[in-house]
Amino acid sequence: MNRRPSPRLLSALVSSVTLLGVGTALAGGSAASAKPLATASNAPKTTVRYQDTAGLLNYVQLAKALGYLPDITLKNVGSVTGGPAALQDLATGQIDYVSVAFTGAIENAIAKGNKLKAVLSVLGSADNNYTALISKKGIDLSSPKSWIGKKIAVNTLGATEQALVDTWLQRGGLTKAQIAQVTLVPVTPLDATDAVLHGQVDGTLTSGPLLAEALKTGQVQIDFKDSSFLGAYDSNDAVMTSAWLAAHPADAKEFIGGVAKAIRFTQTHPSKASLAKLVPWLKANGLSEDANALQYWTTNGVVTPGGYIKTSYFSQWIPWLKSQHLISGATVGVNAMFTNAYNPYAPK
Repeated sequence: MNRRPSPRLLSALVSSVTLLGVGTALAGGSAASAKPLATASNAPKTTVRYQDTAGLLNYVQLAKALGYLPDITLKNVGSVTGGPAALQDLATGQIDYVSVAFTGAIENAIAKGNKLKAVLSVLGSADNNYTALISKKGIDLSSPKSWIGKKIAVNTLGATEQALVDTWLQRGGLTKAQIAQVTLVPVTPLDATDAVLHGQVDGTLTSGPLLAEALKTGQVQIDFKDSSFLGAYDSNDAVMTSAWLAAHPADAKEFIGGVAKAIRFTQTHPSKASLAKLVPWLKANGLSEDANALQYWTTNGVVTPGGYIKTSYFSQWIPWLKSQHLISGATVGVNAMFTNAYNPYAPK
């Protein structure tokens, strides 16, 4: 399950976006699929299809629970299994909104010609929320060299966790040959801690409620935090197609603006206030499993007010993407990869 050479990574990330075709496939998919539904009052509402995020507060759901999306109907079409897969679902018209995807995966998709726009920062790392590498007590993975020959679980190849691993190991002085000896093993986040405890992998990257639950076992330790070497930053974004945004300007303003308000609500209220609004809504809409998964949730760690996107959050991953040969030469400028046009909290 060695991740080197690059074709393994390409199969996890590049193929998921390049097989889609580019602008025409996107334009014919999600833009056309968000059809108005007639309500009892005969007022049309636009349906936005999205995926839920197990264990992570979904801002779309919270925005609806808070009443910020009065003219938008939501349709849940399953769970996010990884950013590249979610981007594929978006581009093939299965969803209209990617709830969370690694910034680097979005950049790669756009650089390949796909007409996407990141619209909100939805996940970040700071002192109170971070991605950690955990290992079973007694196994020391606190230095980059200790990772050589080890197996590390990540949720998917080509996304945030691989970028963090590579960046940390590079900054720790490991050569390309040494980094190639660190095997990344895709493991479902819900199973990753068990994989560590049963010795199937040596460590795993995890965050949020899943990290809290892992630490409660008393059998694991934290070996590093991404915020300790990258500082506070937003790492994952919500994404829509340029075609959908162009076809639904009023809906885009309400939808993205409403989700931004939900992000801001979590930033200005204690976590229990958000859960008090969201959990009853989830249960009322047949999503009790999502509600139960939030029992340890405290924050998504979004750094910017209302999740507006900073250029630096995109530019910081370009060197990693180039090192993985995912992009090369001239690419679309990072400022064209996202928009803050619909976010009421973005600096004017």
